[in-house]
Amino acid sequence: MQKAVGEWNEYIEAQQDITGEFIQQTTNSSSSKKWRPPSRGTIKLNTDAAFSQNLERTGIGVVARNAEGELMKVWARAELKRSEPQVEEAAAIRMGMQMAWKANWRAVELQSDCKEVVDMINKKQKQQNNIVVILEDIANMRCLFEQCTFSFVHRDGNRCAHSVAKFAVKLTTNVEWDECFPMWLQEEAQNDFRGGESDVPKSCNIKFTI
Repeated sequence: MQKAVGEWNEYIEAQQDITGEFIQQTTNSSSSKKWRPPSRGTIKLNTDAAFSQNLERTGIGVVARNAEGELMKVWARAELKRSEPQVEEAAAIRMGMQMAWKANWRAVELQSDCKEVVDMINKKQKQQNNIVVILEDIANMRCLFEQCTFSFVHRDGNRCAHSVAKFAVKLTTNVEWDECFPMWLQEEAQNDFRGGESDVPKSCNIKFTI
């Protein structure tokens, strides 16, 4: 019980004093407002970045789930710097790819709530000079996977990764969960399924690796 309370207090504290957020382009399409499971055999990695003006720090969150909605791995990383929103969001996607390769996942879908960066990766929008190096890294790593796609999701379907990114801002060391996941993390994963609605879609069988 004390451990659970401690984890919750850490989460609440992490959500405080985060005075800045990266505001992303959004779409009104209802299909992009919920987290959808990937196809069987594919791992979906949701990524996000957050920053604190007070601490001059950036946090990156990566959440990996399988076709059954099971949490597989979660990464939280803090960096002692601040950069432009698109740079950090692209860096979060690159980190997700690096973590996926390290975990020996060869069929992956990277999902972000930064539509601008996703469109640049998918060559639907002209690449910006400030992130061209990161985009080149992503393109090179993409060739290593048997299957690697990139998609956009509304913030309502990316809450878990967003909360992990905010949690990461105050970390002094990087954190990885791969077996036991804090209750707040499990709750945020369920919120992704809801996408702002009251009930989890019946077609989604949510399970968590405890």
